[in-house]
Amino acid sequence: MGGSTKDISRNMYIVLVTGVLLWFIYGCLKQDFPIILANAFTFLFAATILYFKLKSDFKVKLKNKSNEK
Repeated sequence: MGGSTKDISRNMYIVLVTGVLLWFIYGCLKQDFPIILANAFTFLFAATILYFKLKSDFKVKLKNKSNEK
């Protein structure tokens, strides 16, 4: 595991996290435990990946900005 996130699509994970969050809310409204549980776990893992992707993108942007000066 190299720790690189350059091959991960930020937009795809934003859509995934948003969709899973909406399914989680739907499950809560319907009080459907399997939907709640499945989407809670998926949200947790997908949001973690998205966090690291955004963090990596921000570091690259800062590095590129400092190299321009």
